[in-house]
Amino acid sequence: MFPTNTTVNKIIFVLIVLIVFVYGAMRGYDILSGPQLFIDVPEDGVVRVNSQLVTITGVAKNVVKFSVNGKELFLDTDGKFSHTLLLAPGVNYLNFEAQDKFGKVKKQTVTLVYKEEKKENNKKQKQ
Repeated sequence: MFPTNTTVNKIIFVLIVLIVFVYGAMRGYDILSGPQLFIDVPEDGVVRVNSQLVTITGVAKNVVKFSVNGKELFLDTDGKFSHTLLLAPGVNYLNFEAQDKFGKVKKQTVTLVYKEEKKENNKKQKQ
């Protein structure tokens, strides 16, 4: 026996409802999960660097406001960011803050240690 038109219509209707439900759940997760922050460079944790200039890159999703150490940065259409910072000698804290349109805030801190190169060669040459 072949299914009747009403049975086929019911199956199609259930499939459409299921597809709409799954799509809505996936989109809803993005909204409900709040801002997402992925820092590519520098890596999370204490990182020792030999250069006073460091470029930070990464991606921020579901974000309307994004800042590093209180300075607002702009994201491209894919949510990517890139910014160059000048480090002070010693320990530097990079405080990232991302906020979504509902006011949820995600904060993340990366610690960098910049050690200046000793200029002993210059002192020896002057003597």
